[in-house]
Amino acid sequence: MYIESNKVKNIIDEFKRSVPYIEGILVVSAEGLTIYSSLKYTDEEHIAAITATLVSLGINTTRSLNKGDLNSVFVKGADGYILLGEIKQSIVIAVVTREDVKIGVLLWELKKVKQKLIETFNLESY
Repeated sequence: MYIESNKVKNIIDEFKRSVPYIEGILVVSAEGLTIYSSLKYTDEEHIAAITATLVSLGINTTRSLNKGDLNSVFVKGADGYILLGEIKQSIVIAVVTREDVKIGVLLWELKKVKQKLIETFNLESY
């Protein structure tokens, strides 16, 4: 899998412009290694590992409960949301937002971003 970092950055920047109140985005491998980050946290490696773990748990839970493939995992805190999703089997995305984000717009735009990242990472065949 070849990763063109400028292209990923452009896709993420466009996503952030289209959805107000996004505070940061993290794209990680399924193993928890950072591919791209616009987060402003000091322990990014730890956050990346947690992200991959939560998505893996979501995948296992939806399969165990016969709910099909994982779409997303929502975590709601007092001051906002963390939306986690699997792009393809090997790539995971985390979107950190403020509380006043419009969830419908976020989900719609995230769907488009996932497809662009699949094409960028050449994951069509995975």
